Amino acid sequence: AEDSELEILGNFLSFYRLLQDIRRNIQSVKTLPAWIQYFLELLDQLFNYSPEIHREATKIRSALKDFYEVIAEENILDEFGIDPVLDMLQSCFDVTYGENCFLRGKITFCSMVPMRTIPCKFIGVMGLSEQSFPRRESEMTFSFLPDE
Repeated sequence: AEDSELEILGNFLSFYRLLQDIRRNIQSVKTLPAWIQYFLELLDQLFNYSPEIHREATKIRSALKDFYEVIAEENILDEFGIDPVLDMLQSCFDVTYGENCFLRGKITFCSMVPMRTIPCKFIGVMGLSEQSFPRRESEMTFSFLPDE
């Protein structure tokens, strides 16, 4: 039992070091090709390519490579921080994952779109604070409607 606990602890320490490295790297400025190379390496470090995630990992790699080709065509050599790079990548992923990504039988992350029907048993909504949702009804001090 001690060997498995040591292995778990070792894996946790490796993951913690990786997170520290990520934190340090995202605070730097790099050229766009260097950012893309970093994201591709990070993808390899974070995920074991199993059949379950092969499709998703391939789409991420494809979007990053498409982004790289656009940069190469435009000859962009400036250095950027992480925020503008993430904004640019977001637009690439919006295009890539816009097709057939909704309800593929696993966990679906999506924006709340008015009037979208979601045929699921469970829907988890993240980002709602317990104090503000559901809204508390406030009693009005006056009312134009007669009391019933």
